[in-house]
Amino acid sequence: MTHSTKALVLLCIRSFFENLVFFAPVALLVRTRNGISQSEFFILQAILSLGIFFFEIPCGVLTDKIGYKKTLILSALLIVVVRAIFTKGGSFFVFALAAIIEAIAICFASGTEDAFSWEAFGEKDFVEKSAKIGSFSTAAFIISTLLFAPMNSFLGFDSLLWGTLIASFLAFAVLLFVPHERHFSAKTHQQDESKQEGKRRSMTTGNVIKILLSKKIIAVFLISSFLSLGVFITNFFFILKLAEAGLSENWMSALILSYSALNLLSPAILSRLSKKSPAIVLTVLFAASALLLLSLSLLSGFALLLPMTLLPLLMSLPSAILSGIENTLIDSLNLGGKRATVLSVMNQGSNLVDVVFLFASSALPSSSTSALFLPIAALFVVLSLFCAFRLKAILE
Repeated sequence: MTHSTKALVLLCIRSFFENLVFFAPVALLVRTRNGISQSEFFILQAILSLGIFFFEIPCGVLTDKIGYKKTLILSALLIVVVRAIFTKGGSFFVFALAAIIEAIAICFASGTEDAFSWEAFGEKDFVEKSAKIGSFSTAAFIISTLLFAPMNSFLGFDSLLWGTLIASFLAFAVLLFVPHERHFSAKTHQQDESKQEGKRRSMTTGNVIKILLSKKIIAVFLISSFLSLGVFITNFFFILKLAEAGLSENWMSALILSYSALNLLSPAILSRLSKKSPAIVLTVLFAASALLLLSLSLLSGFALLLPMTLLPLLMSLPSAILSGIENTLIDSLNLGGKRATVLSVMNQGSNLVDVVFLFASSALPSSSTSALFLPIAALFVVLSLFCAFRLKAILE
């Protein structure tokens, strides 16, 4: 078994265990059963979001110093600590500490997973292999969602916490056996001495900042940032739309399972799309997403379930493609030695948009849910037009 094959197998197993979160359907109860009020719960979510925003870049810088594998192991270990805190319980301050630790863990993994996969699989297979790893995450989410009811009914609520803690520890243990990134660099990224010298020259802070302000980086940065709004919509506003349409909230579980199952098709779809121009593919995907977002503002009743089932898949495909574009840009700009840092910087746009949109949405009346889909649909039309007429020229 080659190092790349071993890495793929172990990363898939790790992704599966890491996303076996049995208490996910009732995450709120993990806090409220310990005396945390609903308002305090949202404060904890704000602490988590702000923590990710502030720790993202420092964690990326540290990652480039200590290496990708060590960072992923550290992230997994911190997640184990967070799950252990959930199992033990405590006061608001204990859960606030857990939110800060979780934010750091997320920041260590953010960008690092893509950077490690880029080293392990190379430019040609990166998108497809990353999607395959992601499909194990989706499979774990589906399984843990299905097991929630029987575990909670027959084994009690604590079994959800302990099961998640054990799964998190197994994810940490699996990472210990993943090959180090040094086993892949020479094979997948052969560069002549002149390129290596150019890479070393580009490592100065001034050059890095100048490159990060280039048109290529800014274009991808903005597209990724605005794409996060669509992802935010699917994560937080589907349940509000169902309630507004008069549908039972029980449909949410079936909807989540449906679009999660559909997302398992993403590796096969991305494999086919890899033969097409990224600019053309993104143009079509953003246009299709805009139509679905528009339909969500116009439809009602059970007709909503179809666009809601399709939209998460259409959001995940551009994310995977943009991740490949980002890493290709990093190599072309000779910033491979600061890959995690650059990816962290590019993630900051999404982090900031999420925080701003979260606070802005909290100020909207519940009756404005339908109207919210219209400006997001318009934004995706703009993204589609930008990719159609400008992206290819910018990336060349």
